[in-house]
Amino acid sequence: WGMTPPADSQDFASIIDGMQETIKNMGRTAVIIPYMRTKNTLLGKVFSVKDSLRRFEFFSKNLADEIETLAKNLPNKKIVIVGLSFGGSFTKETMVKIPQNPQIYAIAVGVPFWYKTDVASKNFLQLNNEGNDSLVEGDIWPLVQAWFKASFKWLFAKASGQKLSFARAIQAPGHQYLWHSPIVGPKIVAFLQNKLNH
Repeated sequence: WGMTPPADSQDFASIIDGMQETIKNMGRTAVIIPYMRTKNTLLGKVFSVKDSLRRFEFFSKNLADEIETLAKNLPNKKIVIVGLSFGGSFTKETMVKIPQNPQIYAIAVGVPFWYKTDVASKNFLQLNNEGNDSLVEGDIWPLVQAWFKASFKWLFAKASGQKLSFARAIQAPGHQYLWHSPIVGPKIVAFLQNKLNH
């Protein structure tokens, strides 16, 4: 929904931690500023779904404007936008709205197949588990199987009184991105070292 604090983002925590460690090892300081694009209300979630169907037209424009303002106010700082899955789609849509700027970089991880936006920027990295992510590739049969499994897992959790969101229950094959993976961490490290050391 775009409202998970970084500390609660179990699926993305290793990447955030790895990026912070990489930046620290480069002799720099990293500050995480979460962007909560959705209010935790029914109306907020409805608006979020509507905006996601429009390629995050509203929220990505807001974030792009805020990042450009931040860059102008902090001319000696670098800004890195990072997103996973729908957050990766949101990151791509935001970067499209930001003119080429040597202060602003983005990393989009595991962007679902229906978001086909091209980002014409040298300051952009996209990871897709080298074509092994069923959600990125649009490999329908494994996605349908994952959907059915998640439905039963979610219903069982609800029936037994466990708190489990459907988003946490579903696990699309190949849609796991962990820092220690040789096709995740090293690519992000190389990107950050190449872009932030100038």
